[in-house]
Amino acid sequence: MMAEDETVLRLWRYLQIVLYTCLLIKVSRPHIDNPLLYAAKQSKFNQSKHRVKLRRLSLKSLHCKAVKVVGGEPDVNAVVLINKKKAVSLGLRCGEWQNILCHFEDTTKTDVSPDVVKHVLRRWIMIVVCPDITEDHCFVSPLLYHNLQQGNCNRDPVIEFENSAVTVLSDAVQRILALWKDVHETKTVTENKNNMQNSPDIATEVHVQLVESTYKCGSEVELLLKDYFKIPKVVATGDILVVPIPNHLGHEFVSNTSIIPPKYVFIKISGAKVRCGSETKQSVIVTEGVTSLYLAGTTHCCLPSLNLNFDDRGNVDVPPILKRPFDKLKNILQMEMEERRQCLDNIMHNSGVATPQKGNKKDKDKLRITSDILHSKTDTPCTKVKQYNKIRTPEENCGSVGSVSLLLLGPPGCGSEQIIKLAASALGLGVHWTNTWHLKGDTSGGTEARLRQVFLRASAQGPCVLALLNVQCIAKDRDGGKDARVVSALKEEVAKLSQLNPPVLLVATAPDCSSVSDDLWSVWSYQESVQVPDLCQRTNMLVWLLSKWLPSVQTQTLAQRTAGYVLGDFQALVNAACRHCLTRMTTKDDGQAEELPSCGADVENKTDVPLVYADLLKALGI
Repeated sequence: MMAEDETVLRLWRYLQIVLYTCLLIKVSRPHIDNPLLYAAKQSKFNQSKHRVKLRRLSLKSLHCKAVKVVGGEPDVNAVVLINKKKAVSLGLRCGEWQNILCHFEDTTKTDVSPDVVKHVLRRWIMIVVCPDITEDHCFVSPLLYHNLQQGNCNRDPVIEFENSAVTVLSDAVQRILALWKDVHETKTVTENKNNMQNSPDIATEVHVQLVESTYKCGSEVELLLKDYFKIPKVVATGDILVVPIPNHLGHEFVSNTSIIPPKYVFIKISGAKVRCGSETKQSVIVTEGVTSLYLAGTTHCCLPSLNLNFDDRGNVDVPPILKRPFDKLKNILQMEMEERRQCLDNIMHNSGVATPQKGNKKDKDKLRITSDILHSKTDTPCTKVKQYNKIRTPEENCGSVGSVSLLLLGPPGCGSEQIIKLAASALGLGVHWTNTWHLKGDTSGGTEARLRQVFLRASAQGPCVLALLNVQCIAKDRDGGKDARVVSALKEEVAKLSQLNPPVLLVATAPDCSSVSDDLWSVWSYQESVQVPDLCQRTNMLVWLLSKWLPSVQTQTLAQRTAGYVLGDFQALVNAACRHCLTRMTTKDDGQAEELPSCGADVENKTDVPLVYADLLKALGI
């Protein structure tokens, strides 16, 4: 009897613990109908197996892999590639929608604490099971990765599949669940599954804004949006979308300061509504004939890294000889962006002023995505909001950080421009290029006016990096003497950069230290030199370029024969070798070669050219 009483008492205590646990779950998560079932599943649910890290894949690679499986045009803002083994373990099927949780890990924090993962976001994604993937990570496009980061490059998104675990409950737990159901009259698991949403809602109304950049926009935007949304797209509030520009319309978007037609137009989703008429922050589907599109002026924001390649870890693939200056420049720009963001948050918090919104109802032009879009009367589809780039007053500027500028030193062809481009793209910043040789006027006043105009145009395109190439020439007039007036104007414009919102970061290039005058040195907060690579660095560079074609022994031999080469020389070497290879392949049977045009343009699709060691030796003139 004593043993039976102890068993009953122990069971009673266990039951009290279960009831207390259910009470806590119900208080903390009131939306859960059956807390006991939730607790049972969580006991079987291993978070480490279902929380998967993301890695970026270039748009070209992701498109090729997804098309092989899907067979059609993939939505790069929704597709997630996963290998077959991982999909089976998670209970995922190819082509199905999953409403996942996205956690954000702050990479700026060095301490490990329970609050490291504190941001949570829900989002709909489409699973694509790809047999070519061997890693256990999920691969996404740079566009989706940027939208999951929500414009903050310090966040590393990690997705979690909530409902993919299949839990087998014991008989005892099943009896307790049945008792809970009878007492609380909750629905069964199968009944709840039938009512669960298995795909995103279709949006009835979506508001978009054009992202301010170097291109100019006109009525052609309507045609681009119509063609872009012919295929349904998944969007969420705050997303940045990339609308490709056809070749025959590229010249319509060329601005006065550029001669190269842009490839994309960026738009930002500022709001979305579903059938019930209420706004939602969840992912929705924009489809032709159902969704009405409203164009609400322009905005300024960071952009995704589209034209970059990524390594096996999902980081930006940087040439080995540029790795060190790239890391330094990226860290400086990232630190500056973070300080600007914190400074702006403090100003808004202290003043009680909300973040300025771009556009208003008067600026919105309704563009319904139907065949009638071409006949819509929109005189000014791109209303520019000038107030967003205003300079803060001294009272507002209290506590702000000073402007940070960096000078890259290196000989021509060393890769300074490539470093700026890669570092800015890795942080979602555009680059406003200016060669200061073109700013030289007949007088100091003319040069000063052109210089100030450059800073003004850059401030209208922020957040961005203002790249001043060959900045050493700005300190001299046409006769070779010192031009103190222009240098003083440069210092004034650099001092104003700390007051701009969105931010403009200054990076300049010069050949060496001796070319920069003494009064120009005081402008720069940091300076970094791009050195001529040594033998080890040249070997790593050639392995990075030629590992597909040549063994390591031959690359080491080439490294010994390329002393003094910089990035531009290596690129020219590979281009020349590709041309020799194509000439060799087109040699006729009678021994005569069908020569290709000897132009300096890069050979496209170098990975498809079967290079051999002899082609490189011929390019070296050996």
